[in-house]
Amino acid sequence: MDHDDIPLPEPSQIPELALGDSRRYHMNMDWVWSRKYNRRLQKTATVRGTVIAEDPLELKQRFSDWSAHLRGPDSDGVFVQPGWSCQLERFDGNTLVLCFSSGGEDVADSLNDGIQWFSGAVLQAIPSSTVTWGELPLHKSAATFSDR
Repeated sequence: MDHDDIPLPEPSQIPELALGDSRRYHMNMDWVWSRKYNRRLQKTATVRGTVIAEDPLELKQRFSDWSAHLRGPDSDGVFVQPGWSCQLERFDGNTLVLCFSSGGEDVADSLNDGIQWFSGAVLQAIPSSTVTWGELPLHKSAATFSDR
């Protein structure tokens, strides 16, 4: 299904989790802009989110509603937005595992935008959901996220 013609919500319309919500991801600038591992900002940063919800049908519906605004998925389960991507790694029962990725000089802002949009649209709508965020090792990538 091609979603390129669907208007995307403006940032002011995108809900976000409250700053104090324990499910909210907080960008680790020391990791993403590491002078030791990403000095020239040539690597891709990836954050894995593992979401658990009591009602698997509600989780599936909320994820479907949110992902309908993204381009994709491709054959690898990757959805894209300018500046970031989200790969559906696993969805079974009440567990959803996603990997958000971005690279380049806007890596922190882009990655944070994708994660916060997902969190506001999906997690906020399911108050009993839990999420575990994990930063994966930075890696070289041939693709640039603005080209997708």
